[in-house]
Amino acid sequence: MEILVRIFTEKSTHPQFKFHWKCERTRIVNLYFVDDLMIFSRGDESTVKVLMEGFMEFKNLSGLTPSLSKSNIYFSGYSEDLKESILRIAKFNVGNLPVKYLVVPLITTKLRAFDCTQLTDRITKRVKSWTHRVLSYAGRGQLIQTILFSMQVYWSSLFILLIKVVKEIKSILRAFL
Repeated sequence: MEILVRIFTEKSTHPQFKFHWKCERTRIVNLYFVDDLMIFSRGDESTVKVLMEGFMEFKNLSGLTPSLSKSNIYFSGYSEDLKESILRIAKFNVGNLPVKYLVVPLITTKLRAFDCTQLTDRITKRVKSWTHRVLSYAGRGQLIQTILFSMQVYWSSLFILLIKVVKEIKSILRAFL
């Protein structure tokens, strides 16, 4: 991945490459974590060609290629003609926004209660799966403390949760206890 990052960093200096408008100041082209890679750029044909050249260069060096069936490209505010021409170059699947990564939504706006429904639904689903079991008060408390509350803590480490969402989660946990 370090080689691929260096290739993309080099490609970002190409005159045909244009940064995504939110990444231009920091000059971020990509982020990666384990085996996941996110590439950010302006959505125009010349920039996508430069990025695909980077992938080809990486393929020639390493023999590795992105899995087209697992790779997505995301558009926002583009005409159908431009989307089609970019897809002819990149040959990736079209993904839908908002994107979820490691169970959290990747959004550019302020977090809304609606964005947290996945969190509250996951907590509710866990509670429902445990409700019919015979658990002591201490056992329920332990499950809340170690599993359910840790879900909220994980989201809280990424976002400032709305008071409404925190109250809803507390209500679910109290009812389970």
